[in-house]
Amino acid sequence: MPLLNLIPKHEFDRVRAANVGSDTTLSLLADMCRLNALVAVKRAGSGHLGSSFSAMDMVAFLLFEELDTASLGW
Repeated sequence: MPLLNLIPKHEFDRVRAANVGSDTTLSLLADMCRLNALVAVKRAGSGHLGSSFSAMDMVAFLLFEELDTASLGW
């Protein structure tokens, strides 16, 4: 079984700073969040990936565009 690691915050910051379109950035951020959700569920030994994965595009849009909590340094 391959070792899974969380994607660190600095990689999310790097994607946010990239000079690509908003749709591309949000898509990549959502995929990165999906991987982190997978790692979290794997480490916990329990969870429901279907709902986490399917909602991630909306969650990424809200967090990174509308609520912009990333600019708060959380």
